[in-house]
Amino acid sequence: MSSRGEISQHPPRGYFATISSKGIHKVAYNEIIEKLNPTELDSVEGKLFFNTSISPSAPEIRELRTVEKMFVTIAFEPAESFIPLLTDRNQILKHIEKVFVKDAPWRECLEWWRLFKGVDKTRKRVNEG
Repeated sequence: MSSRGEISQHPPRGYFATISSKGIHKVAYNEIIEKLNPTELDSVEGKLFFNTSISPSAPEIRELRTVEKMFVTIAFEPAESFIPLLTDRNQILKHIEKVFVKDAPWRECLEWWRLFKGVDKTRKRVNEG
């Protein structure tokens, strides 16, 4: 969130995409480079992690042909951060809760989801009958 309380148009941790077949992994990698001009792109076990300045509502995001599913990375915690905590289960759980529950930008995530899905936040559900 910006200093004025506005919701950012882009997730701070970026996106990740899953690919349906390992055989098209390189094709998907190249498609993301070509269509989304990512600032970062990393490939790990059938997933492509990337950042781009393109809005989640842009058709380029939704029209990737080689991507099976697209996700927003809400929070990221390197595995190395858990190593000192491995001796105490309660510390691990508290750390996970802090990083992935308390500190995650949930309000912004809902807005990014709306942008991606094309949901108009001003629409109201009409009660039938």
